[in-house]
Parts: sequence; C-alpha cells; structure tokens
Amino acid sequence: MLAVIEEPEFFDNRKEEITTKTFGTRSVNHPKIARMEKQGEFLISGKKMRFCQRIKYDDGLDKYRLLPAEIKKIAEERGADAVYAFQVRNPLHNGHCLLLKDTREQLIKQGFKNPLLLLHPLGGWMKDDDVPLDYRMRQHQALLDDGTLNPDHVILAIWPSPMFYSGPNEVLWHASSRVNAGITHFITGRDPAGMAHPEKDEDLYDHWHGQRLLVSQQSLLNGVQIVPFKVAAYNGKTK
Repeated sequence: MLAVIEEPEFFDNRKEEITTKTFGTRSVNHPKIARMEKQGEFLISGKKMRFCQRIKYDDGLDKYRLLPAEIKKIAEERGADAVYAFQVRNPLHNGHCLLLKDTREQLIKQGFKNPLLLLHPLGGWMKDDDVPLDYRMRQHQALLDDGTLNPDHVILAIWPSPMFYSGPNEVLWHASSRVNAGITHFITGRDPAGMAHPEKDEDLYDHWHGQRLLVSQQSLLNGVQIVPFKVAAYNGKTK
C-alpha cells in the first residue's frame, strides 16, 4: 500500500471537455490526448491524501527525487536568499547554460547575495521521441561535474510530473507546482511545453503565449517572480 485517499469523490471523465480546454485540439494524434482517451469513464479525487511510504523507483535515480520540503531545506542550509527554478524536459545545450548563468548574475545585480538554481528536469511520462530520463540526468550531472555549471550554485532534482504538451496552460502548472519547494523566481522562455500541431504543418501554440500568460498571472504564484527571457543564438561568423 502506497497511499490512501480519504473521503473519495468520483467525477465523470468528460474527455472532450477536458482535452479541448486543456490542449485546444481534440486530435488523438496529440500524444497526451491519445493516453487520456484510454482512461476509464471516471476520475477520483478526495479531501485528503496521505502516503504510507516513500515512493521509490529503484532505477539509480531515487537520490534525485527530492520532496518539495527537502529542496526547501537544502536551500536554507546552503544560505540561499533566492531560488530560481528552471523546468526542462531535454538535455541542456549551450544556450540554456548561458541563460542559467546570466539569471544568477542578474539576481546578484538586484541585490541577492547567494541565489541558487533549482535545475528541475521533468521525470514523468513523456512521448516516445523525447530523450529518456536516465540519459538526461547523466548529462545534467556531467555539466555539474565538469564545472560548466557550478555545483555550489545548483540543486539538481527530478520533478515527477508527466508531460502534457499543452503549451500555455501547462506553463502555469510548471510554475505553480514548484511554489512549495521554496522557489522565489521561475524562468520562462520561448515555446515552453509546446509541440508540433498533430494535424497541420505548423506549431500547435504561439511560441510566446506561455510566457505572456505566466507573466500576466504572476499574482497567483504566492510571491514567486517570473524571469522571462528571449532567445540565445549562436553566431557562426564570430563563433
């Protein structure tokens, strides 16, 4: 037994309403909608859930699966006066690393003495052509081990949520679900949680709507500040 839902409530699984509001499409070619179509006819919730034991995967990555309270405690023990979170579902490239270092510099210019990065890669279900979690975690750890990212400035942990690929709607979840981990800032950029249109030769979501939505709804995030960024590009001429 892993957990108990007390006073459970049951709801009709209104798949058409849920998927169209969440994704802006009804196409079963969308990978998450295809999964949701296989669900049963009812959803279950409850007034209280309690865990009977800690969830373990025994895949060599459990040391990274930190509870929100544990992340908050680590930040406090390391004397952080700001914690800025970065949601990522892919390996980090040079543009990401530049962004993460620049964010720390910007926070220091604002007066913070010891801002820490919460590098929080997504660890739940993803579509088949995304890079598997174990490869991504090895890549992230390698960047800390070789000093590309200073390990003294980073908390590396797995965020257990599945990916929805629902663009702007999902960005709100990415930010709000991390508030209890003690974050003070959340980075958002271009086309977060986006994907190609399942029926047309175009992107499903506008690349900047997620960022605009999150900035406009910042007041819902219990004081967490949104750190928007544009695009880091490689100049082939100057290298």
